[in-house]
Amino acid sequence: CALPISGGLSIDNKSQVKAATVAIQLTGSTFTGGINNAGVVAATNNIAVQIGGVTFLGGITNSGTMSGAVNGILIQSVSTFGGGITNSGTISGAAQIGIYIESVSTFSNGVTNNGVIAAPNFGILVQDVTTFGGGISNAGTITARTGIAIEGSTVTGSIIDSGIINGTTHGIFINSTGAVS
Repeated sequence: CALPISGGLSIDNKSQVKAATVAIQLTGSTFTGGINNAGVVAATNNIAVQIGGVTFLGGITNSGTMSGAVNGILIQSVSTFGGGITNSGTISGAAQIGIYIESVSTFSNGVTNNGVIAAPNFGILVQDVTTFGGGISNAGTITARTGIAIEGSTVTGSIIDSGIINGTTHGIFINSTGAVS
């Protein structure tokens, strides 16, 4: 039985959460209060932050470091994700993706990057999201093969870049089943 959790999770600038597989993993029914990281969240073999199968309210705010050997942040198979993602620190996925949002019914408050997002494949990938509200804004630096990708999803709002997107293949890519409105 999964119990609702409220109050959120906060990591201060002197703290570290490290693990081999997943540093922070949230599954279950409902999580409110969000995640606020000013320290280090790191996974040496997989994902720094993984959220799946839960209603998540409060968003993710990172002013520290979130680093995963595969993905930095993975939000997957979530019915509702509220509060968006705001980064003014560093988010990295060493093998694949910086921020990966996949198979989410409703994602609100968008993604804002004022820091650094780095990964070899995608900086930010929004894939198979039914409703994505709030747009994507970059005033920092995104470095990946594809900086921002929208696949099988409609982003309500804008994609705004006033920073740097270093995409070796695409800076911004929207596939034939993706849209921005």
